[in-house]
Amino acid sequence: MIVLKVNGFATAAGCQLVATCDMIVCSDTSKFSTPGGLVTKVVPATDLDAEVEKIVDKIKHKSRSVITLGKQFFYKQIDLSLFEAYKLGSDVM
Repeated sequence: MIVLKVNGFATAAGCQLVATCDMIVCSDTSKFSTPGGLVTKVVPATDLDAEVEKIVDKIKHKSRSVITLGKQFFYKQIDLSLFEAYKLGSDVM
């Protein structure tokens, strides 16, 4: 699980790096050279470090196999219809 913190500009290779991460938390002053959809959560710049730490703390105490299973499911269902995604989710669980 890769959690990325952005506090500033993310353009060109920066946007490519953002797109490869699992979770992206950015400050409300961050700027991206793409119209949207890249970040998981936006927080005030003053809260950025604390929010990333809170997220990482939750993740690092989880089972690696459960995180892997969740990521695999996410990528399997991404292009499915809502009905198909729910069906796949119930099969996985």
